[in-house]
Amino acid sequence: MRTSLNARPVLARASNSRLPRLLAVVLLVAIVLLVAAPPGRARAATSTTSGSGFVALVPTPDGQGYWLATADGRVLAYGDATSYGDPSASHPNKPVVGMAATPDGRGYWLVASDGGVFAYGDASFFGSTGSLVLNKPIVGMAATTDGRGYWLVASDGGVFAFGDASFLGSTGSLALNKPVVGMAADRAGSGYWLVASDGGIFSFGAPFHGSTGSLVLDEPVVGMTANPSGGGYWLVAADGGVFAFGDARFHGSTGGERLAAPITSMATTTDAGGYWLGAADGGVFTYGDARFFGSGVAPRIALYGDSLGMQAAQDFQFVAGLSGAPTLLRAVYGWAPCDELGEMRTDVTSWQPTVAVLEFAGNNTTPCMSGYTVGTAAYYAKYQSDITAAVSILRAGGASVILVGVPLDSAASLNANIDTLNAMYASIAAQNPEVRYVDAGQAVMANGQFTWTLPCLPTEQCTGANGTNTVRQPDGVHFCPDGVVTEVGPYAQCAVYSSGAWRFALAMVEPALGQ
Repeated sequence: MRTSLNARPVLARASNSRLPRLLAVVLLVAIVLLVAAPPGRARAATSTTSGSGFVALVPTPDGQGYWLATADGRVLAYGDATSYGDPSASHPNKPVVGMAATPDGRGYWLVASDGGVFAYGDASFFGSTGSLVLNKPIVGMAATTDGRGYWLVASDGGVFAFGDASFLGSTGSLALNKPVVGMAADRAGSGYWLVASDGGIFSFGAPFHGSTGSLVLDEPVVGMTANPSGGGYWLVAADGGVFAFGDARFHGSTGGERLAAPITSMATTTDAGGYWLGAADGGVFTYGDARFFGSGVAPRIALYGDSLGMQAAQDFQFVAGLSGAPTLLRAVYGWAPCDELGEMRTDVTSWQPTVAVLEFAGNNTTPCMSGYTVGTAAYYAKYQSDITAAVSILRAGGASVILVGVPLDSAASLNANIDTLNAMYASIAAQNPEVRYVDAGQAVMANGQFTWTLPCLPTEQCTGANGTNTVRQPDGVHFCPDGVVTEVGPYAQCAVYSSGAWRFALAMVEPALGQ
């Protein structure tokens, strides 16, 4: 920790303080299992689904969230998207192949390959082909602008209209060069487009803006999304190659990247200033003004830091593990950012983290900080330079970065330094894409002020008086209530239960998991 408060804690024999914590976390398990994990941009880790791929990505009306749907009917909600239910527990007869949302985002439909339609929230059921014998399976759906109807499309281009959706034509009677793989509604009119796997476009009541039907593609087209203006649309291929037509602007693609799983879906933002690509493993790729809110892929999380991170490391790893996220723990007593730059360079190639959490509270006692006095201009310049270098290393390796704000000490005279460092971290995050500032220190403070105790959380054991837990160490810096700590590998284990370590760990790991 800070130079005047970094005395090493007294080492003691290892304790079993972890065991009662496992009992206290039962409630948390239910919560964390609902937490969706964030993405690796081009590199995916273990999927959170079992035996089922992701088939649809549908944004909320304001573009501040989205749903991901899997073939077995699971729906995962991110950002301001709300889960209203799904058919996964009832095991649909056929795999889910598409999804559409209601205009207000308070409901959605799922469609299976037999044309069975599942409605949730304020989405009304208008009919399905579930009871019909289809010539070809259903491959997608689109909703009408007012949400009072929808179309289903089959791989032969057969179109089935329900509710106020008008049937304007289909390719069901034609011999197609390639099968239809999806459709999109014309939001500026009442028509729709169908797209085939060769990128051929079939327009019905909607303007034709172009296609890739005459091109030789590296990978087949798997879907499309339309500009809300009706003046253009995008096609996406399995390798993430994006083709823009009409007034649809090209914002980027994964066409040149090596993907862990093929792209299966695409959606545009409300203003058409960006789009999302969704992969079969739940990975989400964002372009333009499309924001990332989480993915169905478990991240690979690296934690770099000092004694605060080391005391929280065991809980950090435990909570990440509940979501299937592997962790790399690099927090060490007394370390500063410059101590870890070499390891970061190695880690981005050997371990390949998809999320890196950086927690540094201002140490200056290691050789790489020699001559830098806390509070001086040179000291702050050194920290800014090293954190910026760390961000560059990690971002070049494909990892998103979380810069952690640390808590105030009991010694008010030292807190100006903490405030300055936290402000610096927030500024660096604001200036760099894929970098986020998280003020995790607030988790062990009371209304932004230092405190020794806090009311017990529902997800932890309560060891103090009057329903409170001690959250800070007697040194006024760390988290072990009695100040007795044992270093075991990458962990600094408290001899007794540490609510402070638990809270700080949660505050760091939850954003890394996409909550």
